[in-house]
Formats: sequence, C-alpha cells, structure tokens
Amino acid sequence: MEVEKNESGWPVLRSAQEIACDGINPLTGLACVVGYHRGYHRDKTGARWLDGDGDDFLSDLHT
Repeated sequence: MEVEKNESGWPVLRSAQEIACDGINPLTGLACVVGYHRGYHRDKTGARWLDGDGDDFLSDLHT
C-alpha cells in the first residue's frame, strides 16, 4: 500500500473513522457504520457483533 503524501512530502494523516469497515452483521445483513476500529462492529440500528475470530477485520493489520 502506497502512503499518500502532501506537497511537502510528509505523509497525509487520516482520521481512523475515514477508513470504512466492510463488516456485515450476520444476523441483519446490515453494514458496519464504524470506521477503523478494534472489537465490536456496529450497524445503523446499534446492534453490535464480532467476527468469528472475536475481533474486527482490521485487527490483523495491526498485530
């Protein structure tokens, strides 16, 4: 993955919430509305769930 840089050559920092989660609630089929996170996903109804491994899909990127 290439790092986006500004005009000065510094890496562009993004809020964790700008990274969309692609998790789908297995009971309702609704998408996760939380951005980057660890732990529970949450859909627009407020329902929470964990992936089968007990963590969210991005956790493997940061271990």
